Amino acid sequence: MSCGRLSSRPYRYLVAGLALGAAAAIRDESILLVPGLLLATWSRARSGRAVACALGGCVLTLSVAAAVEVWWFGRPMAAHLRHAVHILRVALRLTSRPNQELPELHPLSLRERWDYVGQYWTFGTGSDTLIAGIAAVVAIGVAARAYFRSAWPLVPMLALLVALAAYDVYELLIAPKWVPGLYRLSPFLIFAILTPPAEAADRWLWRVSLFSLVTYVVIAFAGVDTSGGKSLGPRLLLPLLPLLVAASWRNSDDFRRAARRPDRMAGALGLSLAGLALIIHVAAAIPAYIERSNEDASAMRAIRNAPERVIVADDMYTAQQLLHMYYARVILLAETPPAGDAIGQTLDRERIGSAILVSRRPDATFGLRPLKLAEEIQRGRFRIQFWRR
Repeated sequence: MSCGRLSSRPYRYLVAGLALGAAAAIRDESILLVPGLLLATWSRARSGRAVACALGGCVLTLSVAAAVEVWWFGRPMAAHLRHAVHILRVALRLTSRPNQELPELHPLSLRERWDYVGQYWTFGTGSDTLIAGIAAVVAIGVAARAYFRSAWPLVPMLALLVALAAYDVYELLIAPKWVPGLYRLSPFLIFAILTPPAEAADRWLWRVSLFSLVTYVVIAFAGVDTSGGKSLGPRLLLPLLPLLVAASWRNSDDFRRAARRPDRMAGALGLSLAGLALIIHVAAAIPAYIERSNEDASAMRAIRNAPERVIVADDMYTAQQLLHMYYARVILLAETPPAGDAIGQTLDRERIGSAILVSRRPDATFGLRPLKLAEEIQRGRFRIQFWRR
């Protein structure tokens, strides 16, 4: 988008499309920024040729990536995207047979889609009441500002958002933890949806970012129809983050520089929200990440230092944590009690004297019978059991 903004020459828009196509080849969700790119191109050039250059650059990069994937690596085109987004399999009339090499993904209901995209990704809270309250406060503030043609209604609205964010920061400072949600982690992004003050000379960035936000979330809600990777939080909104941060900061700065006092007060409250976001990241998220990493490292050291060569994980996500030992140990997956018993019977039949069962579940529901549980230790979120004949 910056490439298209800096110059009116057609090749700039081609470069912008190539860059977005390269991003989408690496992270599928980046393709959801295409509507924003096309709007940015049109608002700058007012030319169908420029829009075609931007779209063509994106398609060209994705075509090259698809060719490499199919002809070099021998994989089906867009295999990951087609597996995770069921709507594509239906639209393209692809086979409905499950891929034996990949876990079966369960379809999501509309309520589950809201839980992922709305609660978890966007707002970072599981309370619909709190989300509705925040949305109502913002809507009233925006509507009152438009009606009275003054930024005074924004001041109490933003003050309330500052108070809510400050209370959240207080709780996180007491007990640092990972928190999801694009808004919860960066509450100053509210300025990405507020109309800039009248003195703002250029609203291009605000229009493009707001349009990109709306189209991205709407398309994501429509496409999130399976459980694959959706529980990993707002990482799937990351392509939006640089654009929203730039637009929010520019808009907040325009408010702070405005001539009217209520505009400047709103800008000051935006700066407070940005400071609270910085505190959340530095004093809550990073310490929690360090603690989690140290706990996981302790669990992996306990497993690596044990003499057992066979390691059994009770779900695929736990197994992923063990893959760094793939070439040194035998790593097996048992997601059901019968699978655990079958592995135990095989180990006993082959006279393998011991094995390790690793679980992240609060209560281990199955084992490796007929082997006997000899010892159990807890390392952070990992429950490590030693089973022996």
